[in-house]
Parts: sequence; C-alpha cells; structure tokens
Amino acid sequence: MPPSSPLPPALTGQALVHTSGALWLPYDLAFLDEPPARFVPLSQVRPALNADRAPFRLDHHPGRALHLVNGMGVALGDSVIGLSVLHWLHRARPDCALHLHRSPHAPAYVEQLYALAPWLTVHYLPQPLSALDDGLVIDLADFMYRPAFDRLPMVDFFLDSLGLGPAAMPAADKTNRWLRDIALPQRPADWPQRYVLLCPGASSPLRRMPDTVAADLARALLAQGHAVLGFGPLPVPGYRDIAAWSRDLTHLLATVAGAALVVATDSAPLHLAAGFERPTLAFFMGIDPTLRVRDYPACHAVQLDKDGQLRGLHHAASDAQLQQAGRCWQAWRDALAEAPGAYAFAQKYFT
Repeated sequence: MPPSSPLPPALTGQALVHTSGALWLPYDLAFLDEPPARFVPLSQVRPALNADRAPFRLDHHPGRALHLVNGMGVALGDSVIGLSVLHWLHRARPDCALHLHRSPHAPAYVEQLYALAPWLTVHYLPQPLSALDDGLVIDLADFMYRPAFDRLPMVDFFLDSLGLGPAAMPAADKTNRWLRDIALPQRPADWPQRYVLLCPGASSPLRRMPDTVAADLARALLAQGHAVLGFGPLPVPGYRDIAAWSRDLTHLLATVAGAALVVATDSAPLHLAAGFERPTLAFFMGIDPTLRVRDYPACHAVQLDKDGQLRGLHHAASDAQLQQAGRCWQAWRDALAEAPGAYAFAQKYFT
C-alpha cells in the first residue's frame, strides 16, 4: 500500500490531469511530493465515461480504440477477474483495440499477469492526455471505493463499469477460464500427484488466516492422509513450504492448477483456482462471498463474520477490528473441534 495520499476527497473517484497535460491516477500521487493544486479531475478537461458518475452503455464503433484508465486495478485478484471480462470482450469484438493505462506502482507479480495477455496493450502513467484521443475513454480510477464495488459481484461490477451490462457475458466465461491458455512450467517431479494447497495469506491483515489456524488445518489434512503444500513455513511435520518454487506468477499458476484442493482466504488464489476448475474451500471475513465466488461452482465459501461486525470491510481500520477477526477464526475452530468428524470437509473433494 502507498503512504497516505495528500489529496483532498474532491480529487478522488476519477483520474487526474496535471497542469502539464499529463494523465495521472490518484493512487500514484501518494508516491509524490506534488501539491494537490497542480491536478484537476479528468472530467474538467475532457469527456470520459465513468459509471460511478453517470451510468452508460457502450456503443463501440468498429476499429475504434477503447482506453481504460486504471484497467483493471493494482490487485491480483481484481486483475484476474477484470481480465476475464476483457478476454471475453476481445473475443466478442476482435476489432476493438484494448488499451490499459495503468499505475507504475502495482506489484511486479500483478504486472506479470498483464504480460500474459497479448490481446491488449498496456501503457504506464503518467502520459500525455492527448495519447487517448483516438478512441473512447473509460475512467476506472479508484474503482474499489465506488458503492457498486460493494454491491455487485466483482465480474458484474467490471461489466457494468465498462458499459456492457452483467447479462452480456456468458456465465461460463465468468470463471476466469482464460488462464488455461497460459503456458505453465512443469511442477517438480518429487511433488505428490495429489495435494492440498494451503494459501493462508491475503493482501489485507483483516483477511489473512492466523498461523495457528493454518497449522491446525495442515495437521488435520495430513492426519486424513492428504499431502499438504503451502505458502510459508508452518511448524507441522509433513507439511511442505513451496513458496520458493512459486517464485513468479506462472509458477504460482502451475501450483494452483495441479492442486486437488485449494484452501484459501478471500484472496487471489481462489480466483486462480476457479480458472482451472480446482475445488476450493474459501474463507471470508467481512465481504459477502456472493460478491466474489458466485460464478465458481467448485468453490465452497465459509463466512466467518457471523454477526456482521466486520461487514463490508476490505481492510481493518483499527486493532479492535483485527481482534474481532481473530475471534471469528477462533469461533470457527471451536465449532469444528466440537463437531463429530471435525475437519472432514476435505474428504468430499477426494472421492
């Protein structure tokens, strides 16, 4: 995450234009010492489509470029889903030249995903606003702060934000299956043929699985006779940390694609798993699972925040919220410990 942005609220929610005529994102200004007065909202300089400001439907003319400012965000999970929409759009309208104008501060592993999509062109901001004059401009700046982002399933949000309408895209294309077109490296020969992939991490501490829970899960799965691989060390005999091998995005994809079961938090691995039709057990804290996994038939979602104290939160704003998340995890552990056949959830995925 960048440092706190110096920009006032009036300069968020849409892309920005510098007095020099260069296009910027609010996200990127947090890395600079520029005074806010040198930037104005994009809408004050030129027309741009922005579904948060005015809903629209795309009336695209053949041969005209489509410029997506901040397409499709700086997070890996968001990008996987956003690129599913663009992959479908590319196949549906092959005459449409897709140009993504992105932050130069996104993590390298996220940018690797865009490099694996040859059907689009990526540009890094800032750049002259005049570079977008040859087509339609859709402004996706700060999209995760738009009310619709917390109201719609993410794939429908992107479709709506691009003026396409959620019903336009077939349900089968909403499973991120474009990932199967990527050439993947061979997994090491000494890996088990069938394994559970444990993915306890998340970009936000609020959504991360505590080490104690991850260790409990690893022990229980191993006791059931399943090989368990995962990302990060755990003090569990028989568990194998394969984080070093999954050093880049294609290796991560190969790891997910080969799993018999993926156990993940509300994070990118569950979206990758859907792309390869891998059975997934996904844990959610404050976000409604329907907004993330509605279109993933092989995913079983667990909502940990039973009483809704963390409802709608993507990140914790206080230690008290992190402590509440810890209590939610503990309640889930306690419920399993008291139930007959505790941790038997994995068995149905191995029949």
